[in-house]
Amino acid sequence: ADRILDSYSSYETAAPFEDSGFTQLEEGEVIAAGIPCSGYAHFPVDGKAIADAMGQYLSDNNYGYQLKPEDIYTNNYELETEDGWLSYYETITGYYLEDEINSQLNTEDKEYAYQYVELNYDTATGEMHDYMSSLNSEEACLAYLEYFLKLTETAVSIPMEDSSIPSLMEGIRTGLDQEDTVNIVEGIFRVTAYRDEDMVRVAVSYNDIQTAEKGEV
Repeated sequence: ADRILDSYSSYETAAPFEDSGFTQLEEGEVIAAGIPCSGYAHFPVDGKAIADAMGQYLSDNNYGYQLKPEDIYTNNYELETEDGWLSYYETITGYYLEDEINSQLNTEDKEYAYQYVELNYDTATGEMHDYMSSLNSEEACLAYLEYFLKLTETAVSIPMEDSSIPSLMEGIRTGLDQEDTVNIVEGIFRVTAYRDEDMVRVAVSYNDIQTAEKGEV
């Protein structure tokens, strides 16, 4: 939800909302059209399957968190930019976790900290867009990240000997120990990890190796 709000607010800053091209679409029409959105790079994997597997892993490895019922929501829209129209067909499975302190608080309380693991995939095709998490346990954060990376590499049939994961995880651990923000691009992954007050936040998107090799952005 934060990401969607951020994209709205940053776009509004660039152009007055009422003067900009913005179209909200119904989930059914996006599914019927079956065309992937243009606003995200797409992992060639089934996002729902990855999300379901992550949910099972979180349930089995809760690191002291209480796992709330999953929340699935969709947001499908098109934006007009200087370079033309961009489409965002997002379906998000969110897993929300509460630690002992938060479980004593109401979600309206200022001190309440939303902690989550979210997987975003294309409403039209089901292909995965990205993975995001915000947790106050670095141990849980990195364990969940590593499992997500393994699920994704397995889904695209990357052999274990060619895995980017050991190098990625070492880079993230080392980076977080030394600085607040870490950006790593390796294999099929673009990973950003950073500390934000008491939270460790992670975002993973697709690095299209073939496109990168052609010298395209």
